[in-house]
Amino acid sequence: MSELSMPDSSLRGQVIGLPAWPALIPELPATPRGQAPAVILDQALTWLSGNLGWLDPHRWEQHLRARPFPGTTVLELLVLCRRLPAGPLTRRVTEQCLDAAQAITAEPDFVAGLYRTDPVFTYRVWLLALLSEFGRPVHELNDAVQTLLDTGCGDLTNLGRQPFAALELRYALDLGGFTSTLPDLKQLYSRTMLAHRADPLYVSDTEAYAITHILFYLSDFGRRAPFVGDPAGLARLRGLIGTLLGIYLARNDLDLSAELMLCAQLVGMGEHELVRHGWRRLADAQRDGGQIPGPLYRQSTRDGVDGDKADAYTFGTCYHTTVVAALAAAERERKYGSEPH
Repeated sequence: MSELSMPDSSLRGQVIGLPAWPALIPELPATPRGQAPAVILDQALTWLSGNLGWLDPHRWEQHLRARPFPGTTVLELLVLCRRLPAGPLTRRVTEQCLDAAQAITAEPDFVAGLYRTDPVFTYRVWLLALLSEFGRPVHELNDAVQTLLDTGCGDLTNLGRQPFAALELRYALDLGGFTSTLPDLKQLYSRTMLAHRADPLYVSDTEAYAITHILFYLSDFGRRAPFVGDPAGLARLRGLIGTLLGIYLARNDLDLSAELMLCAQLVGMGEHELVRHGWRRLADAQRDGGQIPGPLYRQSTRDGVDGDKADAYTFGTCYHTTVVAALAAAERERKYGSEPH
C-alpha cells in the first residue's frame, strides 16, 4: 500500500492491510489540572500516617529482609515530609518520623558505623542532616562527621570514588552544612552517565534509578532548578526522561514511572502527555487504603498471609512507590496549589 493510499490511523482494524493495535496513550477526557495528583497525595499520606509503626527497624526485621541501612524508610519519609504542604497531618507524620530518626541515630550500631565510615556512611550523614534541618540536630555526631572529613578518615573524598556515589555524598554533606574537599555538585555531575548521552534503550533499571536520583540531588528534590548544562543538554535530557517514562509506563513499573514523573516536572515537562497519562495510571493503581503497589507486590502472595505478616508484606512492597508518587504529586501541587494537608 502506497503512502498516499494509507488509511487514517483512526481506521486501524477496520481496513484490510492496516493492522489493529492499542493506542499508546488512550484518548481519555483530560484530568482537571491538579485533581488526580491531589487525590493521590491525600490518600498516600493517609496510608503512610497509619503505618508509621514500620519505621522501627526492629519491627521491620521481624517480618522483612534486613536492609544495609536500617534507617532507610525513615530517611525516605523525611525526604517526602520536607516537600509536603504545611498542615496538621504533615506535622503529625513529620514529628513521628523525627522521633524514629532520633531513636535510630542513638543506636550503638549507627554510631559505630558512622565512625567506621562504613558503606552506608552517606545515608547516616543524610539522616543527621535532615534532623538538623528539622531543628533536632545531634551535635556530637555532626561534630564527628566533620572531624572524619577533616582528618581524611575512610578516604571519603577520594576522587576515585564512583561518580554517582561521590555526587550522592556531596549532596548529603551540603544538606548538613559540612565542608569537604569533594568537588561541587556541578563538577561531579559532569562525570556521571547522565552528562554523557545515556542511551535510554540500553539503560538498566539500576541505571534508571541513578538517573532519577542524580536529578533529585541536583535540584534538592525540587527546591532549585537542576544544573544540566546548556539548552542543548536540557533538550537531550528531556528526550531521555520522556523515553524512559514511556518505557516504564509500558512495563507497568509504577515505582520508576513515579520517579521519572517527578524528574519530568523538574526539567519543565509537567504538561507532557506521558506525565498526564502517568497520573491516570497512578490513580487507577492506588488502592482504597491509599497505597500504590510496587513492582514486587503480588496479590496472590498477599492473599496467602494474614495478620502482621500481611501488613508487613503490604508495607514492604508498597511504601516506596507510594512515597515517590506522593513526592511527584506534592511537586505538582506546589506548582498549581491546593488545600493544605
